[in-house]
Amino acid sequence: MPKWEYLIVTVTGMGAKKKPVSRNGENVKDDANVNLSTFINQLGEEGWELAGVLSPSDFVQGDLFFKRPKQ
Repeated sequence: MPKWEYLIVTVTGMGAKKKPVSRNGENVKDDANVNLSTFINQLGEEGWELAGVLSPSDFVQGDLFFKRPKQ
């Protein structure tokens, strides 16, 4: 039976201005150049797969859930 590890990324903003603010509760470097698409692609390079999204209807802040096989 495979074992998994999980990552929760908290995202804030609306529209094209969405950006990651934390990764498993640790602040993401506050950089004006943080692009959500680039950030997610980097996670994919690390073996993470998007498994779910939790967002309120206004999506001011939400969570992205990722998983990957545990090594």
